[in-house]
Amino acid sequence: LPVVFRLGSNCPNIFAKTVSRVCRTKFGKLEGRFVELNGVIVKDNIVSEIPYFLPILPTWQCICDSSTLKNLPALSSISDFLIREVGLGHIVRQELASMIPALLLDVQSQHRILDCCAAPGSKTEQLLGVMRRHGNYPLSTGMVVANDADPVRINTLKERYDCTQNPSLLLTCAKAEDLACHLLQCKDESLLFDRVIADVPCSGDGTIRKFPHIYRLFRSRRSLDLHMVQLQIAQASLRMLKKGGRLVYSTCSINPLEDEAVVCGLLRAHGRQRLRLVDTR
Repeated sequence: LPVVFRLGSNCPNIFAKTVSRVCRTKFGKLEGRFVELNGVIVKDNIVSEIPYFLPILPTWQCICDSSTLKNLPALSSISDFLIREVGLGHIVRQELASMIPALLLDVQSQHRILDCCAAPGSKTEQLLGVMRRHGNYPLSTGMVVANDADPVRINTLKERYDCTQNPSLLLTCAKAEDLACHLLQCKDESLLFDRVIADVPCSGDGTIRKFPHIYRLFRSRRSLDLHMVQLQIAQASLRMLKKGGRLVYSTCSINPLEDEAVVCGLLRAHGRQRLRLVDTR
């Protein structure tokens, strides 16, 4: 998979402009050098901007994968730049497919957002970045609640955000169903969320290109077992959503039992009067 990176949620505005300029001038075309990939000489577009994330969260894609970027001497300047800036928190590396659900949420700075299966936290960090660049940070009235049912994973998430001290972030550890029950017991609609992202646990069979060992572990029964868990999380997410809000349901699977069947289950349970599918084009 090609290397993809974007601005971090805590990246200073002045540095954001510098990154855009460097990627466009210095890394877009390596002057005085050429790059050979699979026998083909590449002279430009070595690092290119991905247009549909503009202008909210500038994102760039490298022409090669992570291994090639690390081992090819001609690309050492890009590799060193990424290592340094990722360490400082200015830049985040995230797979392009992983960034799409948060893009489809259509986040605004005043929104209350729930990431109900948040760990390891890339999408949460992306949502914080979008909110920051949408509104008057740090005076934004919106917030992101990052929830996960696994205490170990939520602790990893906590360690990741300990240094950021972001005032718009709240971490919780609960099953989505329990979280929905607690919220609904308050009988206060203002506590519900404008946006919910449910990136649910899945078989991960859509990541075989990146992790070939998943092919050897694949069992059709696995998706059947996961279907009910995924549907329960999706239904709980809907219960926590305000009227007029938006839910994005996503997996790393390409199995219809984990994707279309769950969406179909939601439509059957709640009816088309209450739910409407959003055209993702």
